[in-house]
Amino acid sequence: MRPKIVESSRLSRWGIIALVLALALLPRLTSLTTFITYDEYDQLHFAAQFLQAILRRDVGGALVLGYPGVPTMALGALGLWVQHQLTLLSGGEVWGVVTSPVSPVLPLPSPDARAHRLFLPLVAAQQSAPASDFLTVLNTVTQHPLAYLGAVRLPLIVVIGLMLTVIFVLLRRLLPASLALAAALAISFNPLLLALSKIIHVDAPLSVFMFASFLAFVVYLERGGKGVLIGSGVFGALAVLSKTPALILGPILVATGLIYVFTPPQSALRAVRRRRFLLAMAGWFVVAAVAFVIFWPAMWSRPMFAIEWILQNIVQNNQQTRSGSGVFWGWFNSDRNPLYYTYAFPFRWTPLATIGALASVGLAVTGFRQRRRAVRSFAVRVLPLVLSLQAFVVTFIAAISVISRRSVRYTLPAMLPLDLLAILGLAWLLQTLARKIPRLKRRPASLWRPVLALLLAIQIEQVFIHHPYYYAYFNPMLGGYRLAPYLVNMGLGEGLDAAARYLNQEPNAAASTTASWFIRQFEPYFRGKSVEIFDVNDVVAADHTVFYITQIQLGFPTKELLDYFDDRLPEKVITLGGVDYVWIYPGPIIGRTPPADLTDALNIPFGDAVTLINYQLPIINYQLSIINYQSAIPMTLYWQTRAPLPPDLNVSIRAVDGAGIVWGQVDRLPIGGLVRTDKWQPGDIIRDEYMLPLDPAAPPGDYTFDILLYDFKTGQIFGEARRVGTLTI
Repeated sequence: MRPKIVESSRLSRWGIIALVLALALLPRLTSLTTFITYDEYDQLHFAAQFLQAILRRDVGGALVLGYPGVPTMALGALGLWVQHQLTLLSGGEVWGVVTSPVSPVLPLPSPDARAHRLFLPLVAAQQSAPASDFLTVLNTVTQHPLAYLGAVRLPLIVVIGLMLTVIFVLLRRLLPASLALAAALAISFNPLLLALSKIIHVDAPLSVFMFASFLAFVVYLERGGKGVLIGSGVFGALAVLSKTPALILGPILVATGLIYVFTPPQSALRAVRRRRFLLAMAGWFVVAAVAFVIFWPAMWSRPMFAIEWILQNIVQNNQQTRSGSGVFWGWFNSDRNPLYYTYAFPFRWTPLATIGALASVGLAVTGFRQRRRAVRSFAVRVLPLVLSLQAFVVTFIAAISVISRRSVRYTLPAMLPLDLLAILGLAWLLQTLARKIPRLKRRPASLWRPVLALLLAIQIEQVFIHHPYYYAYFNPMLGGYRLAPYLVNMGLGEGLDAAARYLNQEPNAAASTTASWFIRQFEPYFRGKSVEIFDVNDVVAADHTVFYITQIQLGFPTKELLDYFDDRLPEKVITLGGVDYVWIYPGPIIGRTPPADLTDALNIPFGDAVTLINYQLPIINYQLSIINYQSAIPMTLYWQTRAPLPPDLNVSIRAVDGAGIVWGQVDRLPIGGLVRTDKWQPGDIIRDEYMLPLDPAAPPGDYTFDILLYDFKTGQIFGEARRVGTLTI
């Protein structure tokens, strides 16, 4: 009977591992091409360059980036190669897009021209040589991003799923099965990790490789074994090859080793762990160095230059600063504020992580106290692991706070140890509470395990609500979506796809033009023409203008343009997770034909040069008790230019009652001064939108509008119209 029991146990263990892998892949493999993020165009380009270098057998050409991003590029390249093989089998079409050659030459992957003259002479020589069809097709991947996006994302997602399974296996060697499974699920369903592991980028592989290396190192300290030490070194090398912040792993492992040496559950283990720590330090760095060279082809050609390039990239990134990252409590530019991560990082926690992280402090204190009294308990058993996890989080956040370039996604490597720390803290807290109940004093596990499972299930369900826009998740315990837009930089491009799908529903979508600042994230999904916002001219002629939350937070492109649109009523707002992400405004602001929905034209002349052809009120009947916009009335005027106009003409709109008393007034340059009146051309039709404030004390009744056009400097009236239209309050 014994062999059968052992066999059954093995089947059960492999079943749980398969379940962890399936659950890790499930939310990541769905909606693969729903949206495209800011950096994925570059990642598509880098993957194509990497694959070209490999196919040409030019290992020097694999030096594409300075961070160096090898796993991401290699997996993306694998996806492109596999898709090409499938393309050959399917007759030349990839998901409905014919991948015919478009661009003859791929730009050189270089930090500067000097680097390629010294390091990549073969690439320059081969660029002039005839390329194969596949190499030519690789030049066009960014021209058809949606045709290749799923292919480059898929291998990386599979590897992330496998690494999350490896993390569970390592956790199983450190913790009881129930805690290991809970921690693995908490990590796998962390919304920030979900968001960044569904895209082709470097932050997710950096994080899982770093954490796997850390856990394998801890397993070696606790239980020994050359295999886990080798695995830790390999994972560490892959982390550094993903992104250079993985170098912080070195100090983290040193701190972890010292913690395990000086805080063992039993004093007899101190000598054993000291010996393991010394061996681990030497062995880990040797293995990591060898793996670093093996897995990065550029190191085979000219290693010193590759290392120098990485160091230069670190220095350059630390010297560069972004123009902004939103508002820090309304006073400071958060991108340069050293306290940025102290509040931005917790905004990405889940409630489970928030409560558990706080509980872990009590767990550590209890562990110290019970260790002094030589008490054998859960707190004493996991104390070194808890302290190591806390050191991991604090060390990493402190290190990236020194770097001038900041983003919330840079905190992802600290999120994985935080989730494990939270599960340990919650387990200890629930055990402590269970012992307070007399019936459960001897069997506390009968309470804390099901309660922890229930809390974890609730958290996973709350995360799934945001599918597939997991980056829109914010900690509800800190104000969530209500407060986050004012304190944390937001958006990777999610939501712009939804804006494009909304505009695609319009009858003339294919013939329309939309202006957007983040055109690369909008254009692939839009049926019509997309133009990038560089200045006012790109906006005034577009049929629609799309603004994105990141753009609003950063103040792009100009304050003048943002202020003008802020005073307009959007046609549609795309909301994700309770946060307004995208605003769609109708246009054109300056066109040549009147809108189709304008009827019964007024055609009121203002002198001989301009005519008020009509006006619009989106809502006719107002009740002041329910009016939004602080009791302001959205109103649109339509002008048509007949002849050249003088500069600096101003518009005044006044809401008056039957006795001629003014109850609301707005004075402003037409179209917010974006295009001054002397720049209007004969035949132009100008869409001029206002928010007309109305006195809350205005009595119920009918009101009309007086509209004046006057010289801003002299006050001389250029033209006027009295008693225009009717507003009923």
